[in-house]
Amino acid sequence: MNSTLPAIEVVSLGVSYGEERVLDSINLTLATGSITTFSGPSGSGKSTLLRTLCRMNDRMPGFSLSGSIKVFGQDIYGDDTDLCDLRRRVGLLFQKPCVFPKSIYQNVIFGLIYHRPKERALFPELAEQALLQAGLWEEVKDRLDAPAVALSQGQQQRLALARTLALEPDVLLLDEPTASLDPESANVIEEWALSLKSCCTLVWVTHDPAQAERIGDYQVMLSAGSLA
Repeated sequence: MNSTLPAIEVVSLGVSYGEERVLDSINLTLATGSITTFSGPSGSGKSTLLRTLCRMNDRMPGFSLSGSIKVFGQDIYGDDTDLCDLRRRVGLLFQKPCVFPKSIYQNVIFGLIYHRPKERALFPELAEQALLQAGLWEEVKDRLDAPAVALSQGQQQRLALARTLALEPDVLLLDEPTASLDPESANVIEEWALSLKSCCTLVWVTHDPAQAERIGDYQVMLSAGSLA
């Protein structure tokens, strides 16, 4: 992660699905090592903007894009972009926990198997480190072979975090990660996010103005597909 460059630069971004214009004339520069929150009413384009930052909209019917997005200076929509590497560097956490029908341990190392296959001897150490970062290690360290689906929803969300953190992303995108969690679990996620700023740039979509105030170094408000 090159700290001399902005983490993300968005220039004159426009996004459409067929004839529908979803985002228009978005210009943003997001600082390295910060938390930026995206807020706004439903349908304002928050999630579309977030997914565009890691090219998760590419296969949506009718998707088209104008303008540019750079991550640490690299144009992510350039012809030479390696999508697998991009999504390792720019992780995305969804509102509802996404866990695989595998053990807790196998969930954490899922991405490592693809990206670092020659380092299998390090997987246990990397998995422990990721679970510690996600605040889940003490709760699962004695049952790593247990099914991940048996965890509570809050634990599953932190497991999804650990799986992403194991790949050491430069940027982490979070699409309302606490919306479906109880207050205690949500607080754990917020504290975790604040602790990660030294090694990762975070972009967090939230409907909660109080949450944006608590965690955001910068707050971006969208309305009808534009910056408000």
